[in-house]
This record gives sequence, structure tokens and C-alpha cells, in this order.
Amino acid sequence: MNNDNFHELKDIFFKPKKYLLIYLILIAILGLSTVSKRNFSDPTFEIIMFIIVAVMGIFSILFYFSHSDDNDLYKVAFVIILLFGITAALIVPICDVSDEVEHLTRAEITSQGVLVPHWTGDEVGIDRLYNHSDEGKYSNVKNNNVGFQTIQSHMFFNDNREKTVFDVEGDTDKIDYRPLIDGSAFEQNPFFGYLPQAIGILIAKLLDLNV
Repeated sequence: MNNDNFHELKDIFFKPKKYLLIYLILIAILGLSTVSKRNFSDPTFEIIMFIIVAVMGIFSILFYFSHSDDNDLYKVAFVIILLFGITAALIVPICDVSDEVEHLTRAEITSQGVLVPHWTGDEVGIDRLYNHSDEGKYSNVKNNNVGFQTIQSHMFFNDNREKTVFDVEGDTDKIDYRPLIDGSAFEQNPFFGYLPQAIGILIAKLLDLNV
């Protein structure tokens, strides 16, 4: 390695040192904010992910400073999106938030080309998932077998809530198109909010991808 190359590498590592330090401090704070009894007893996964995210962040910052020309910014954006996008897809729990399954149902229905979900209860005179009690309050009695028609693969996500792709079985199964009735599909929401997800689901269907 000649002297010029050495100084070039030195500049790449030392020029962004302030940003590297800020990044490491931020992810350390965010990591500590997730500490709970459940992961404190066995923090192996959290430590591994901290190291991976730290390495990816350092690489991204260094990559940016070595490609800081305006004509190269698209390369930086592509690398960062690819790195963190794939990581997020792998480590974020499936349907971790309580209403994500309903949003997924609506997105799948939209992928069928149905912009306004059809409530199947209309055919049998049932207009809601839960009836009103005599006092006008919602009862806990659920009207089964009425709702919105989606596909059987919906149950994969429903049954694997709060698990990552590393914890589940069946993620290599093909999409199951058998009809399934789901009681909620957020039909009150505008359809255009589900178009990006619906396009992704449609692409998966067309390419015959796994669940």
C-alpha cells in the first residue's frame, strides 16, 4: 500500500468520526430503551443485533463519505435502504401491533382488485361482527362465519404474531388461496392507503413466492 492510499483510507475513517460517535451513542440509547425482564435474562439476540446494526451503520457512514459526490448519492441511498430494509424484514416481529392483521387483510383484499371490501353478513342479515346488547352496548358474542373474504395464508400471520422469521415454521410454504372469512378488514379506511402493500402482495402472487 503506497502512502497516498494510506492517507486516503485514514481520511475515510477519521473524517466522519463525529458522526460515527453520534450514531453509536444513539443506537446504544435506543438499545437500552428496549431492555425488559424478558430480554435482560438472555440478551444474546439483542447483543448480536446491536453489533450487526452498529457495523452496518458504520459501513453506511463510511460509504457515504467515500461517495459524497452528488452523482453517487443514489448509490449511498440504495446501499442503506438495502442493508437496513433486509435487516428490519428479518428481525421485526410478524404483526407485532394488535391491528396489523386487519391491515394485512385489507391489503390482501385490495390486491384482488377489490377496493371496497364486501361484508358477507349482508347475505344473512347480519350487519356487524358483534351485536348490541339490550342496553345498547356491544356484547361479547361474536357473529361467526361473517366478515370479509381473504385467503387462508392470512392465518400464517395471525398464528405467528410477535415472532420473527427465525421463530416460525411454514414460511417456506406456498401461498394458500383457499377462501377464509376474517371478521375485520378496516373497510372504513380509504383504499389508496393500502395500494403499496397490495402491489407487493400481488407481485408475490404473480411470482408464486412463499408466504
